[in-house]
Amino acid sequence: ADSFHRTDFLEEYRYNLQLFQEMERFPSVWRVHGPWIALVNLIGNVAVFMPFGFFLPFHKRNLRNGIVVSCLAFLFSLLIETTQLIFKIGVFDVDDLFLNTVGGVLGYLTFFISFKLYLKYGRPRKQKMEK
Repeated sequence: ADSFHRTDFLEEYRYNLQLFQEMERFPSVWRVHGPWIALVNLIGNVAVFMPFGFFLPFHKRNLRNGIVVSCLAFLFSLLIETTQLIFKIGVFDVDDLFLNTVGGVLGYLTFFISFKLYLKYGRPRKQKMEK
């Protein structure tokens, strides 16, 4: 059975440096293990980084730049993947880097749209004082 090497303690270093290699396996994983495993891997890697992309600019005003948030999401994902490689826990996977970064970008876009809507419609209006 394919364990996806996500929690295995391995004796050798495991890595995937070919972009989209793991994602190309999803149809076969879907057939063998069912849709849940493939979707959790794909959607989970995106969804887990969406809060990062949303809350970072929410809490830090100077991080309200999509490029900066995207780079930070990538770097944070790189830290996680590198930690997995160094400690031989799971697989260093460039597909995870890509999907995590996409999640950070989607989180930022959600923040950006929400913030613009708030500025346009949600802010309390100052009412003119009548004398």
